[in-house]
Amino acid sequence: MNPIQIVLCLLCSVVASQAQIKVAIHDSATTAAGMASRSDGVAVTTSSETWNNAVGQTVSGMALADMSGAATTATLSYAAGFLKGNEIGWESQSQDWVMMEAWIGFKTTESLTVSDLPASYAAGYSVVIYGDSNDGGTRTMEYLVDDGSGVTSETILDAGYFSGSFSSDKTVVITGLTGTSFTLTGNASSSDSRSALSGFEIIPGVVPAIDSFTADDHYVALGEGVTLSWSTSNVTTLTLDPGNIDVTGTTSRLVTLNTSTSYTLTATGDDQSTTAQVEVTVGPERPNILLILVDDFGSMDTSVPFAYDSYDDSGAELDTAFNNFYHTLNMETLAANGMKFSQAYAMPMCSPTRVSLMTGQNSPRHGVTVHLNVYETVDNASFAVKTHRGPNNWRWMGMDGTDIALPQLLKDIGYHTFFVGKDHMSHTQDPSSIGFDVVDDGLYKATALTPKATTMLEDAVAAGNPFFGYISYRDVHTSFYYASDVDADDYTESYNDEHQKFATMVESVDNSLGAVLAKLTELGVEEDTLIIFLGDNGSDSPALSDEGWAKGTAFDDFPMRGKKGSTYEGGIRVPLIVAWASPNGSNSFQQTLPIPAASVEHDMVTVEDIAPTILAMVDRSSPTMDGYDLTPYLRAESGTHRPQKILRHMPHEHRSDYFTCFREGDWKIIYRYHTNLFELYNLATDPDESENLASAQQGKLLTMARAMARELDTSWGAYGTLWPTHNPTELAKPARPLEDDPFFIDFSIDSRDVVDSDSDGLADALEDADGDGLLGATETDSDNSDTDGDRTDDYSEVRLGLDPLDANSAFALQARAVDSESLTLTWPSAAGAFFNVRSSDDLSTPVEGWDVLIPDVEATAGVSETVQDVPINGDKAFFSVELLP
Repeated sequence: MNPIQIVLCLLCSVVASQAQIKVAIHDSATTAAGMASRSDGVAVTTSSETWNNAVGQTVSGMALADMSGAATTATLSYAAGFLKGNEIGWESQSQDWVMMEAWIGFKTTESLTVSDLPASYAAGYSVVIYGDSNDGGTRTMEYLVDDGSGVTSETILDAGYFSGSFSSDKTVVITGLTGTSFTLTGNASSSDSRSALSGFEIIPGVVPAIDSFTADDHYVALGEGVTLSWSTSNVTTLTLDPGNIDVTGTTSRLVTLNTSTSYTLTATGDDQSTTAQVEVTVGPERPNILLILVDDFGSMDTSVPFAYDSYDDSGAELDTAFNNFYHTLNMETLAANGMKFSQAYAMPMCSPTRVSLMTGQNSPRHGVTVHLNVYETVDNASFAVKTHRGPNNWRWMGMDGTDIALPQLLKDIGYHTFFVGKDHMSHTQDPSSIGFDVVDDGLYKATALTPKATTMLEDAVAAGNPFFGYISYRDVHTSFYYASDVDADDYTESYNDEHQKFATMVESVDNSLGAVLAKLTELGVEEDTLIIFLGDNGSDSPALSDEGWAKGTAFDDFPMRGKKGSTYEGGIRVPLIVAWASPNGSNSFQQTLPIPAASVEHDMVTVEDIAPTILAMVDRSSPTMDGYDLTPYLRAESGTHRPQKILRHMPHEHRSDYFTCFREGDWKIIYRYHTNLFELYNLATDPDESENLASAQQGKLLTMARAMARELDTSWGAYGTLWPTHNPTELAKPARPLEDDPFFIDFSIDSRDVVDSDSDGLADALEDADGDGLLGATETDSDNSDTDGDRTDDYSEVRLGLDPLDANSAFALQARAVDSESLTLTWPSAAGAFFNVRSSDDLSTPVEGWDVLIPDVEATAGVSETVQDVPINGDKAFFSVELLP
């Protein structure tokens, strides 16, 4: 009897004789029928093969055909303990996704049996098992196979979501079977989880195997050599591509690269073949980048000061009680090594920030305008404001395959990309689908995340490519707990027990940051690695009230207002530190981007700026993004390098409901859709937003309101105008679509109807007739007294019967000679208007200083122009006509 062997496929695709039997598991007839209508996958290729579609949690005596479609004597029966449909969007994907759409789960007390295989199978066959639960966590799945000659056990480590193909970590090949029946079972009956089975193949003969296929370097310079190495078994011939090179009998080959290349090793034996691939990228030297995100971590939740008495070069740090309370020595070290941004803005909630980090887009454009909710529905569970609901078209399922994302853009130029920690970017796809090579997404405490992150760093360095790592902490999000690596007695001065727990979580994150920095040093890549460290939204500290004020008196020097989910500064300002892990001015990467130690930048920056900054740093072209390249700041180049304005749009409920806020310079305006009310603050004199100037400064309010409307109008993307919606039935989850509630300026409030922002004589209420703050096709500009640029203000054109939107319809003076001593002047006019005719013999004199030649000329009634004769005295004369008030 042949020994039973367990072989893990390495990115393998097994091609075998026509007698093999293939089975896909389905949870419904829909996917079974859909199998043939999708394009071929890697494992499933129905265009040339017949697959048996097993539907449901139990199957009894199902006849099995071979891949040619011919009937066989074999039958399939199983009684699975679990059946799951994954809802992964298979309709637009390949056949591998269709098979992955569902899986059955087994424990040792549950089994699958294939009976009565053709007699020829007794000569030996293999079983290929496709196992993937598509669970975001990690589970070990054991598979026990008994063909009558004994039980063989092997495992698959199932980590992360399905990424599009059944690669080595989702597939196991069991060879050397000879029984004409076999039974498959799964994890021990005492286990919390079952072993997942999405499909399997039964292949007669001995399967050739590629046990390993590696390169000694995966990222090299042009013309550099790389050694490819492999080990195989049951192989007759071995071919390396490109080039169709016969490497039978060898175990390695030196190749020289002039371009990035995907090498394919094909092993053939016993009328079957398998392949494995290795990618080697050719490119210039590039730095490593670590993006580190902390959940619900505000700018005052650290011992590093981010608040100043003024945000300019003369500003001094505010040494606050919160800063003195927390112990974050590693954050202090990071800030000492590089640059902190004192006015960095995230979104009010986590998911919009996370998507902005990946896309470089503001939330109105990428469409994720609030956190993805656990119910996976358009409407979040909260229902504080019954009259309104969120937008009809916001992306409540998060990112999908349409997004052009930062990790994929970096991966395309050879970066090894990895992600560990909290995802919250999508309900529909794994982070690998936006370009992450390695993913371990879970809501880990900092102490659990640290070893995962450091292991990923070890693997990234071993891979040889420059790496981009995204480390996303679940901490310091609720629910609060006492971190096991921190002494809670250090925080007895906390506001309450919950605040004490929160403080230990903050320090635990800082400890983890220190461990990451230490690992970079241990691996010898600290000088080549840039750290970008920030929070995902404002603080959710238990020491802050829901209104965003410090509780009690111990922390009442909190220098701002607001917390997570709020429109105020405390809800959207976050700590941001950018630094080389270990500064060294002789390092070539640091010479290209020399970040001054212990520096601070006061200009406003945003999370949308992170992606374009990274791409600029590595010389990678990028799609159109809303953010700006911050590398001039990091090089301490003088001047302002991005517009000093910030827009935040959250058309949902939270601590602040249904709002858009806009900051330009020191001024900030807030609009709440469900109340149709504004707030206006001057942050230079009122940093904690306690003095609402909306009523007192109507002119400034309307100017800012229009600026906000214009900014929002240019920020919409593929998902349309994401306005809050009216909810006339006041149901928590009403039928969609609902009617939009767009931005609207109510001119009937606070005497706004008499405000004339551009002093052209036309009130803003007349110029912005629909109150949307935008310049409509038939509206004059409230911020420009001469909308059409013809040098006549809008109100004068209206009085003269001219078109203030047409530069060719202008208040122009025409002259015709009557004789040598007089001229006839003609100009546009309307009944009721009066004019002065002025004259001068010297153009250097301002017009308003010319002599009034003929005063109070009344417009000619019944016609659209006035005609006036004027005398010419002297050798030269100049004339002008002015419209009188």
